[in-house]
Amino acid sequence: MRRLLLGLLVIVFVITIGTAPARAQSSILLGTSNYQVVFTGTGGGNATLRIGGTSPHNLCGASNCIASFPLPLPTGTTGHYSLGAVSGVTVTKLTSSTFDLGSTPISFCFSSGANCTGTKYVTGTLTLTSLTQTTGVGIFYDTAGANLTITGGTLAGDFLNGLGQAIITLGFTTNTNLSSLASGHTLTSRIASGTVDPTPEPASMLLFGSGLLAAGFALRRRVFAQG
Repeated sequence: MRRLLLGLLVIVFVITIGTAPARAQSSILLGTSNYQVVFTGTGGGNATLRIGGTSPHNLCGASNCIASFPLPLPTGTTGHYSLGAVSGVTVTKLTSSTFDLGSTPISFCFSSGANCTGTKYVTGTLTLTSLTQTTGVGIFYDTAGANLTITGGTLAGDFLNGLGQAIITLGFTTNTNLSSLASGHTLTSRIASGTVDPTPEPASMLLFGSGLLAAGFALRRRVFAQG
């Protein structure tokens, strides 16, 4: 009987490990920005990027920035997100629809008040890394991985190893492709939407959980065989 209980405890422990990261799949949803994201052509399909002015701006209205359940905030909690202003970021053409943005760091903040005031839920450093453009739409960092380093905030503990993934969608004012933007000409856009998520559990932890699960089933079979 003791062996049977031990086997069941192992299985329960494995199930607990397997379900714990589910909470980390919650998202902070970013709404439409009030300020523009501007690209200026430099020739050869390349451009420079400017966000905001000379300081971080409140980029969306309170009703558009939502921390979704089950983050440790009431369902429907709203706030403001801010991105640090940057200018002169080099946007290098890779293909007609993909661009490299290097590794220029941009401050990120999600808080209860505008311009990173009030309760700070998440603060960090964001690297936009890349841009993929389709007709009238652009997506910053559309590949899996971490591009947000968490530096603080009341929700910082929800981000595994202090890392997150921010995927930001731009809405352009015209259907002009960046790769065809003439030198000195500008293409304006606004943040249309976005998500900020904790990074997924590392594969090593999944393998560890799978190994424990296999051990639990093996022990359970052995107990019943001896019973």
